[in-house]
Amino acid sequence: MLALLTLTIFLGSALLFLVQPMAAKELLPRLGGSPAVWTAAMLFFQTALLAGYAWAHALAARARRGPLAHLILAVATCALLPVGLRASDPGNAPTAWLLGALAVGYGLPFVVLAAGAPTLQRWFSRCGHPRARDPYFLYVASNVGSLVALLAYPLLVEPALALARQRTLWSVGYGVVIALTAACAIALRRGSTRGADPVPASTRTAPPTMPLDSAAPSWRARLTWLILAAIPSSLCLGVTQHLSTDVAAAPLLWVLPLSIYLLSFVVAFASRPILDLTSLARLAPLIVVVLVLVALVRGFRLPAFALVSVHLLGLAILATLCHSILALRRPHPARLTEFYLLLALGGALGGVFNAIVAPAIFHGVYEYPFALVAAIATRALLPVERAPMPRAARAASLVLDAAIALAIASALPILYRLTGRAGIDDGSVRVGIACGIPVLLLYLTKDRPARFALVAAALFLSAHLLPDASGTTLRRVRTFFGVYRVSSTGAAITITHGTTVHGKQFTDPSRRADPLTYYHRDGPLGSLWASLGPERTRRVGAVGLGAGAIAAYTQPGDSLTFFEIDPAVVRIARDPAIFTHLADAKGDVSIVLGDGRRSLAAAPPASFDLLILDAFSSDAIPMHLLTREALAVYRRALAPAGVLAIHASNQFLDLPPIIARLADDAGLEALSRWDDRVTPIESIRTGRLQSHWIVLARPANMPPSLRARGWLPLAPSPGTPLWTDDAASIVPIILWR
Repeated sequence: MLALLTLTIFLGSALLFLVQPMAAKELLPRLGGSPAVWTAAMLFFQTALLAGYAWAHALAARARRGPLAHLILAVATCALLPVGLRASDPGNAPTAWLLGALAVGYGLPFVVLAAGAPTLQRWFSRCGHPRARDPYFLYVASNVGSLVALLAYPLLVEPALALARQRTLWSVGYGVVIALTAACAIALRRGSTRGADPVPASTRTAPPTMPLDSAAPSWRARLTWLILAAIPSSLCLGVTQHLSTDVAAAPLLWVLPLSIYLLSFVVAFASRPILDLTSLARLAPLIVVVLVLVALVRGFRLPAFALVSVHLLGLAILATLCHSILALRRPHPARLTEFYLLLALGGALGGVFNAIVAPAIFHGVYEYPFALVAAIATRALLPVERAPMPRAARAASLVLDAAIALAIASALPILYRLTGRAGIDDGSVRVGIACGIPVLLLYLTKDRPARFALVAAALFLSAHLLPDASGTTLRRVRTFFGVYRVSSTGAAITITHGTTVHGKQFTDPSRRADPLTYYHRDGPLGSLWASLGPERTRRVGAVGLGAGAIAAYTQPGDSLTFFEIDPAVVRIARDPAIFTHLADAKGDVSIVLGDGRRSLAAAPPASFDLLILDAFSSDAIPMHLLTREALAVYRRALAPAGVLAIHASNQFLDLPPIIARLADDAGLEALSRWDDRVTPIESIRTGRLQSHWIVLARPANMPPSLRARGWLPLAPSPGTPLWTDDAASIVPIILWR
């Protein structure tokens, strides 16, 4: 019976977490590849998980009819299979559309699966099995199943199976889980004592932290469960948002944080301790010190492996700390479904905070450091022997801690100015020196949980007091698609998305018409424009607006159409007080609002002589723009002799092999040019940035002068996968160095 239960819970949880990256991957092409897709999708799945746990809690009160009611609902939901999106047009409210689309396409089957694990554990707690006294060990089987499924998706499922096939096989697995659940209900009923506790509470043993009686927990205990569940949930989503903004909005970078989040449950609720809680409490401040230092020393970009590892390690330690404290406070098995219900509610509240509240109240992705500070503050909940302290003394101690935190944070800008007076000109060196002493002082407070958390919070906030190389902030905007910062050094105005520059313009009227950054006239785009000549650049389309620098290339009689998904970017580019490329353009410039690929699919055939693909989400290009189906859309929009130019610059992904494979599949020639001559010092003076561009065209239509201008043939590498809408994985092309 125990083996049957474990298998059913394992498989049900595996299906529960296989469907999440599968659904989000299906959503990406319809929402422009935004990293916020996963955050919003997680909000839905956390809410659906809450609904499932609520159903399990309702069934717990009906020992006789509960199994039958659950099985009837499970069988009825089979009519909704296979799962998948039904709605098609996101409109102007992407988050609301996403939540509705998932509710219709995936909702009820997900709720049934979510209810499975707590329902089976509660049924088990009523039977006469010796281990029924502490059924929480089955929660480990649930999380192991979830963890295995999450890791299998990007490594095995996604590369091997198309989305349609994934949905079909998932539906078959759903039917298997329903059959196993029915078998569990029969087996448990035969071994049941019809709801009676098999061992009297007065003689029964229990884990040392679990109550021996089933009395209702206090509201303070319930609130603690909620908080300890909400913090890791928010932290997991914050890490995911941070990584997928700068690397890629892809299942791999979604499931790694979520897998670690689930693994923390496995460690915390294991029947035998895996990690000592005291060791966790000692490690937690050390990783927070590292994360504070990474946040303070802006402009120093870690390699992909180091960047991902640091943030995931922080998530692993802090989430396990929170969940271990939560496991210490778990209730009597009679309160099991209520406990899980409140855990799910806490997780959903964390999702609501990240997906809805934070974008509404924050101009930046501040929910991540907020969750880090909240997680490290939970050390104050650890059971330690302390002398009782009067309330007034506790309040005075807290005020002192806050004063110390403000003093340490205030030292940052002061130390930065002192380094300047000492003759140190390098901004990065000055920031490094200024951060050293405050971070050391933070470390020295590690044995005082409240003080450490307050100092860490103050340092995260003070990171914005340090001067930035891009200058004074003029405007900061946060939307569903990202965070944009417009800044000025006096000589130039820059727009950045996340950590990546998306456009720059000189303020000097005599230099204002010069296209800068990746678009300068001596770079790849300038040489391509010159090679094509005026006859082949009359009708140009550009996916991605930025500051609108491409408009500087237009001449009278030319038409340039930008395709931009985010209205906030359009408002910034059109504001003459910020950028004037659009206003100063000599040609006819228009903007089509919406996802570039979907908008091009609706455009008349052969609309453009030159099509430029320059759509980025911070440092990551949306994957759905580099698939076989996407290339077919671009070719349809191009004239027969048209040319496709792709901006392939990326710090973390090796995109050229993917593009070369697409070109080879379509029978196109590919030429590549890497503009790496710009040094950091020269970049400040000239406004130019290094860039990598790739041009695709029919062999007969490729401009012959490009080779003379430094463009080199780009041949496909053996074994490079062909990206399609159904199958695309970033695993083979991550630049881990």
